[in-house]
Amino acid sequence: MKKALAIFLALTMIFSLLPLYAAGSPRGSEPNDSLNQATPITVNQDMYGNIESRSDIDNFVFTLSNKGSVSLTFNYLSGQPGHRLRLYDSANSQLQDRTFTSTADVFPYTMNKLRLPAGTYYIRLERYSNDAFNDYSIRVNYTDESSGNYESEPNGSLS
Repeated sequence: MKKALAIFLALTMIFSLLPLYAAGSPRGSEPNDSLNQATPITVNQDMYGNIESRSDIDNFVFTLSNKGSVSLTFNYLSGQPGHRLRLYDSANSQLQDRTFTSTADVFPYTMNKLRLPAGTYYIRLERYSNDAFNDYSIRVNYTDESSGNYESEPNGSLS
C-alpha cells in the first residue's frame, strides 16, 4: 500500500509540472525576442508561451484586414505573476501597457478595448519582476467593425 501511495504521489508531482495547455494548441516559437522575429498569432484564438529566462521577451504579430475592436486577454498559468504586456502599432507606437506584479491581479485579465484601423500590430510580453519564468496564454479578442454603425478612431478633430 505504501508503495502504491508513493507511486501515486510521484506521478502527481510529475504531472503538476507539465505545461497547462491543451495538446495541439498554438505555442509561441523561439526566437521571438524582437519585433522582426514576432510569432504570428491568430485573432480570437489562445496562444501559449513561456518566459524562459530573465532576458526572454516574447513578441507576437497579428494583422487586421478590417477596422475593428481589439482587446488582449492575458492569463498566467503557472508560477508567480511578474510580467509586462504591451501593444504596438506598425510604426512602433505603444497603444497599451499593463504590468502584472501580484497574485492580487485577477486572471485571466482583459485589457481595455481599443478600436483600431486595419493594419499590423505587435504584442510584447516580458518579465517585469520576480522570477516569472512561467507558462502563460494570450488572446487577441477581435470584432470586425467594417460594416454597421461603429464609431471609428482617430476622430479627435473637426476636419
